[in-house]
Amino acid sequence: MEYLNNLLFWRTENYIKLRTIVAAMIKQVTLRVHVHATESEEKVRKALAFVAGRSAVETTSAKGYYGNPIRVMVCTLKKRADISAFFARLRENGVLQEVLLHLEERVDEDGVLHMRFDKQEAYMGRLKLVSGGDVISVRCRAVCYPGTELLPALREYLEGN
Repeated sequence: MEYLNNLLFWRTENYIKLRTIVAAMIKQVTLRVHVHATESEEKVRKALAFVAGRSAVETTSAKGYYGNPIRVMVCTLKKRADISAFFARLRENGVLQEVLLHLEERVDEDGVLHMRFDKQEAYMGRLKLVSGGDVISVRCRAVCYPGTELLPALREYLEGN
């Protein structure tokens, strides 16, 4: 009987530890950038690949309000290893600390973490958060267990990632 109680305690203790470790996580990171007619598509692709950490990019065509051609490049990170590498790169460049300072302002009611990176800086090999302008838009879809508050759990996930 003691063996059974110890086994039950071990399982319960590990379940609690496991639950606190993965109370929140990023399921998907989507990076999007617009390429205007005056820009080099190859340079913008390079900037997007730098921010995303990988070069697989989907490109679609669109038209602007005045009929000008616009290319939309999208890169989606779904694998846990790719997402972890993305946030590790943000941490190495000091960007994650800035995101954590204003986390409440960057997460919407749907649990999406929003970031914008300067397109020109990314092309030069630097990560710089900006509030508007010509940007690489990043949307990180966060999920958490029911009954868990998203912001504290997301903060813990990002600090520990």
